[in-house]
Amino acid sequence: MRVQAGQTYRCEVPLALPVRRYRPTTMGDSWWPLSWLRGTYFPLAVVDVDPAARTAQGLVMGASTRSR
Repeated sequence: MRVQAGQTYRCEVPLALPVRRYRPTTMGDSWWPLSWLRGTYFPLAVVDVDPAARTAQGLVMGASTRSR
């Protein structure tokens, strides 16, 4: 599957993340949000794709009962 900017995809974060691939030292700031999403599904609106790094930047939309 080829991920494209401007599309929305259904993403799943497994409950158990492989430690070799998902380490706080290698993932940097994205470790904490990813750990909160374990075991969930969410829509991801892709805004940018980096084929060399095999990553996508996107926006996660979610419902909340809190206002800010």
